[in-house]
Amino acid sequence: MTARTRTETALTCRSAFQRIARQCVTSVRAHRAAACRGNPEAIHQIRIALTKLRAARKFFAAMTRDAAWPKLKAEIGWLNEALGAARDSDVASGYAKAQPKKTLAVKAGERLARETLQNHRRLAAMLRSKRCDRFVAGLEQWIVAGPWLTTAAAAANKQRKRLLADCAPARLQRWKRRLARNSADGMKGGKRRHRLRLAAKRYRYMREALATIGLPEGRTASREREAAQSVQRALGDLRDLQRFKKVQPGSLSAGFYRQRKEKLLREAKDAFRRLG
Repeated sequence: MTARTRTETALTCRSAFQRIARQCVTSVRAHRAAACRGNPEAIHQIRIALTKLRAARKFFAAMTRDAAWPKLKAEIGWLNEALGAARDSDVASGYAKAQPKKTLAVKAGERLARETLQNHRRLAAMLRSKRCDRFVAGLEQWIVAGPWLTTAAAAANKQRKRLLADCAPARLQRWKRRLARNSADGMKGGKRRHRLRLAAKRYRYMREALATIGLPEGRTASREREAAQSVQRALGDLRDLQRFKKVQPGSLSAGFYRQRKEKLLREAKDAFRRLG
């Protein structure tokens, strides 16, 4: 074990969470300008950063639960709604471009183009707003000096001083077991699949986030993370497919839709088998 590895694995839960949370805020700041210009990848990266931050807060909930977080979470929801709408429009536009022109009605294509432009303009206005400035600044302040750190109850919380390497592996396994256990029933119905996709996403992002700050990841953990990523991708692609079918009725042939849906469900099931 190298000196750097020994230092990283000696991280406390407090330091680990703060490092991950700072990385998330840094990513939001780094991609904010490009997202305002409508760059799809920048929008995607901000969504990832906010999702990863919420996953980390949940992962370390025993020490990060305080009176300030619900307000910050509400602001994340406010921004995420616009980020999601812009991203959904981009994905739908991608689907539309991939379809034979004769299958997409001219008026439907024009409506999609208008909605995409409107969603991007709305997102840009929100990202440039004073409210967004206050949210990002407040988030940074909460990470370094929020009530979870400064109150008397926080000072007595032993979780902050625990070593990350002593508690993270067991917690990750609990998340994985819960995800695998819910996979059978979770594949039935759109809402259940949505919750399952979010759970897979949180698990994958926490694996990745912990690896970036030096928590060792063995071969088994790496395979589990890759399986969760496959679950997330398959169920996410299925969601996009179903949404496009809904917003652009008649644009997809029944045969193509059925075959694509069945293929994505098989991929998700195969990934769950690798996970569990």
